[in-house]
Amino acid sequence: MRSLLLALTLALPLQAASGPLPIMAVSASGQRNPGFLVAAEADGLVISNAPQGGNSIKVLYTNIVELNVEEPKGWSTALARLNAGDYADAETTFSNFADDYAALIPWKDGYGSLARLYHFKALKGLGKFAELATAMDRQLAKPLVLGDLSKIDFNDLRGWAILAKADLQALQAFLNEFTDTSASKQTSLQPPFKKDLPARFVASLAYLRGHLHEKQQRPEFALLDYSTAMTYNNGSDHSVFSLACLASLKITAAKATAKPTDEALRKAANSLAITYRDVAAQGKLPAEFAPFATLPEPAAAPAPAKK
Repeated sequence: MRSLLLALTLALPLQAASGPLPIMAVSASGQRNPGFLVAAEADGLVISNAPQGGNSIKVLYTNIVELNVEEPKGWSTALARLNAGDYADAETTFSNFADDYAALIPWKDGYGSLARLYHFKALKGLGKFAELATAMDRQLAKPLVLGDLSKIDFNDLRGWAILAKADLQALQAFLNEFTDTSASKQTSLQPPFKKDLPARFVASLAYLRGHLHEKQQRPEFALLDYSTAMTYNNGSDHSVFSLACLASLKITAAKATAKPTDEALRKAANSLAITYRDVAAQGKLPAEFAPFATLPEPAAAPAPAKK
């Protein structure tokens, strides 16, 4: 029943309404502060006695022992769609939320900062990396205030924004932040990423490092990282899986074309072409890779020599 309700929710038109949010903040002294949340500052929340504004007070974060803020209308539906991969609707809705609740950004993990973070995530899901870079640069004037878990998502998005700028030096510096370069832990051809990073972030890092290797003319290392990006966390990030699969296909197809008699390369290109078509691209395959979607007929066995 729960899954049915979720499906019905996702099928409904997305509606969002903004405005001051009803709030109840209880201070350490037991003082109850009902009203409407109209702004946030670095040290506390500004609460008005009327949605249109009016008499207001500031309750310090350090003095709040209980906080209840009403969720913006349409928030849960938009978040469900974002998590379900419906990035187009989520992009528009969270962009509107972020604009409407910009005054709440100083509230850590509040609706102002999270709305903009989710807007960024939708841009990434849509592959709009240039727009993501522009939006993140614009946000530098008013940095988001995020908790530790949200900062991980923000760092992930930061990497994709750097990718859009084609700044390989900046991309290398970004990857270095999350790479375990300790010589004693280098158990593979490439240094591992730091422990305890979420799987979704490791998959992104692997793709970004693969892209860096490819730009540096190291296709074998790129293929290793693209393979990790496709399989890490069981390929649960569909957008990363799709990008890594296509990048792997491009490299492998080029190799197979250069060595047309190499059966192993041809089979690898065939496998990637089918995977990209059927899993990543909903049955569509770029025309340049169409020849790899089928394997050539095996050569006929030579006729037995006549005695």
